[in-house]
Amino acid sequence: MDQPQAISVFALGKVTPEDASALAARFPKLELLAVDLPADADLSAQQAQLRAVVNSASQDWILIMRGGESAASDLADEMAAALAPPARAWGFRLRVVPTSGGAPLLLPVAHGGEIRLFHRRHVRFDVRNQTGEMNVEGAVVRLGAPLRMEAFASEDEHREWLSAHAVPQSLLRKILLFTKNAIVSGALWRSRATLRYLWIEAGWDRTAPGIPRRD
Repeated sequence: MDQPQAISVFALGKVTPEDASALAARFPKLELLAVDLPADADLSAQQAQLRAVVNSASQDWILIMRGGESAASDLADEMAAALAPPARAWGFRLRVVPTSGGAPLLLPVAHGGEIRLFHRRHVRFDVRNQTGEMNVEGAVVRLGAPLRMEAFASEDEHREWLSAHAVPQSLLRKILLFTKNAIVSGALWRSRATLRYLWIEAGWDRTAPGIPRRD
């Protein structure tokens, strides 16, 4: 089976060649392009800018990555198989799995499940429509392997970040908040990494909850 050789990666925020190294191993002609949008930009509200940058790409297949995300070998392999002629579809949705210290977390991430991989000649951007996704010819397929989004490299980095961006909470409130979030996330008995992450988070009050993205 012929494998696709080329892909353009659009970087929203800080995406390094290392973050896309597994893709480079699968796609020898890989182009990494910085897009003048923040890592947490709402793609549905950026139709005009996306259309402009898509037209500047040198490759037909395009992957959008946000700051802090990386593509591992499982995703690179699945992408190569899905894009091999005849391609399974012209557009693909990708999950995003957050990690801390390399361990996956059972927590939601903003903008997960978006159309991130597509063929530029088979999509349309309606610049008048600020509320919808790009229009893809035919069905849109969801890939199984996810992008990975590292929240923090270590627990110490996590605490340092919170000390600079949040306000400490009382021990009682920390215990109550941790208990609630541990139950809601489903992490009890399932993910020690998630429980450790939630315990650290529960000790701080910040105005922007959720997992931070690198710009």
